[in-house]
Amino acid sequence: MKSAAIAFLGIFLASTAFAQSDEIRLGHFMSPQHPMDRFVMRPLSEEYNAAMEGRSVIQIYPAGELGKGPNQQFKRAVTGETDISFGLPGYTQNLFPMTTMFELPGLYLDPVTATEAMWDSIDLVQQDYERVKLLATWSNNPTVIISRDRPVRNFDDLRGMKVRVGNPTTAKIIEDWGGVPVTLPANQVYQSMSTGVIDAAYIGGSAILGFKLYEVGNFVTVNIPGAITTFYLVMNKERWEGLTDEEKQMLDSMTGRELSIEAAQAYQRVGQRAISTAAENGVQVVTLNEYQLSAFLERFPYSTQGQAGN
Repeated sequence: MKSAAIAFLGIFLASTAFAQSDEIRLGHFMSPQHPMDRFVMRPLSEEYNAAMEGRSVIQIYPAGELGKGPNQQFKRAVTGETDISFGLPGYTQNLFPMTTMFELPGLYLDPVTATEAMWDSIDLVQQDYERVKLLATWSNNPTVIISRDRPVRNFDDLRGMKVRVGNPTTAKIIEDWGGVPVTLPANQVYQSMSTGVIDAAYIGGSAILGFKLYEVGNFVTVNIPGAITTFYLVMNKERWEGLTDEEKQMLDSMTGRELSIEAAQAYQRVGQRAISTAAENGVQVVTLNEYQLSAFLERFPYSTQGQAGN
């Protein structure tokens, strides 16, 4: 009986190990309704799972199920807490000096152009991801300002206003324009604006829809000079190396530049829909005139002045 029990335990452990290795865990911190889950990660999972016919599956764990906190997503991929992680380089900017160069304001007018530029320089970008397998990297739309109590048309409107920013680059912009930068992850903006912790958010337009900011904001300035935000989808290096050749080939064929461009296109579509949805829900859309726009550009803290918000 003892021998039989040991044999059964061995079979059980072997089958458990197989089941675990067969599942690729993709973790992120957003809700399943967020555009990047719905339009990027979910389609990737479904396409991969169908092609592999059950031999290997990507299982998505949203809303921090594998670990909360946007700032820790890259670390979780490095340590293997997740197999694949989605995150933002700007939250830990010191780890991504090459990627975040593309976030300098005024460089790009739309996410697709920015993403193509990143992949044209992918050898440079790859230096930030030596500890993981880089599956995709892309950008969102240039930033807008969504505010609660008053519209933003000039510096007087911004003076003293507590404005959410995502990284030191955007903090510098808001500070030079007379606002008070408050660094927060995107998923904390809704609560912070509704409770008065912040007065406004300097954020990619798609976030208005993704985080339902049209419920807490009353005004959005859409063509203020802005910056993009970059994103990554990375895989634990040991987990990648442990995949079969078939799994590697399948993932490679479904990720990379092609998936990144698709993600950028999704952000572009969502950004356009976000502004329409905001207007439909009573948010006043503010478009700066030529004089107002030039005033903001003149006080732009970067030499790469352009019209990224247009």
